[in-house]
Amino acid sequence: MCLQLYWFISIIYLILINAQNVTISPILTTPKQQIISSIKKPSDDYLVSNRQNLIKWLLTGCWELNKYKCESMYHDPGSTEYPGYDGWYNNIGRPEIGAVDTPLLRRWPAAYKDGAYKPSGFNRPNPLKISKELLSGEIGSESVKKRNVLQVFFGMCLNPLTMIHFN
Repeated sequence: MCLQLYWFISIIYLILINAQNVTISPILTTPKQQIISSIKKPSDDYLVSNRQNLIKWLLTGCWELNKYKCESMYHDPGSTEYPGYDGWYNNIGRPEIGAVDTPLLRRWPAAYKDGAYKPSGFNRPNPLKISKELLSGEIGSESVKKRNVLQVFFGMCLNPLTMIHFN
């Protein structure tokens, strides 16, 4: 199954690479002479005004063509609040939620034996024992190679991931 999947993905990959190398010449409805003659160099005044408009647009965020809108739209960039890296303003209603050095919201209080680190309860199983039981548990029919379905799907995902080095 994995070998067939590997060959299928390899063939699709090669077809896609081949399709990217194919060039198709564009179909022009007008002759090249008409296209070249229709392109004219803009005047120097046009270039200067566009250059000034571009500079104003980069600095203020407004294009010169609509002057009245630009004057009312410009404001001090420092007066606007944006979400920062520290987590403030992630929630507009309560901007302090999720910020640095604020307590996390819990549905239930923390249940630690020492209040900070050790888990409460002495009869909890070891996580390694839990994973061993889950991976080797009996469901009714045992695998010949002693593998469960989780490992099969992981193997199917791992196989295509090994082809990434071709990129």
